[in-house]
Amino acid sequence: MSYSQRHVAHNVFRVPAVLRAANFSLPGGVQIIVGRNFWRSLAAVIIGNVLYLACSSFLPSAARHNSAGFDLGLVVDFWFCLVVMGLLELWYRYKKTIRGPR
Repeated sequence: MSYSQRHVAHNVFRVPAVLRAANFSLPGGVQIIVGRNFWRSLAAVIIGNVLYLACSSFLPSAARHNSAGFDLGLVVDFWFCLVVMGLLELWYRYKKTIRGPR
C-alpha cells in the first residue's frame, strides 16, 4: 500500500472539524477532554432513551412521558440516562485500571 493510499484510508474516518473540540484546562490542573465527554454523553443519552422506551410499557402511567411538556416521565427518562452515564463512567474507569496508565 503506497503512502497516498494509506493517507486516504486514514483520513476516511476522521471526525469533522466541527465535531472536534479542544481540551480545556481548569485551575488546579484539571483537564477536560471535550470530545471524549461528548461521545460518552451521547452514548448515555441514546442507551438511556432506548432503555426507557423498552421499559415504558411496564412503568405506571404517571411515569410515562407524554408530549404535553415537562412531566414526571421526562424526569424518569433523564434518570435512566443519568444512571447509564454513571455506569459507563464506572466501566471506563475500570478499563483504565486494568489497562494501566498510558
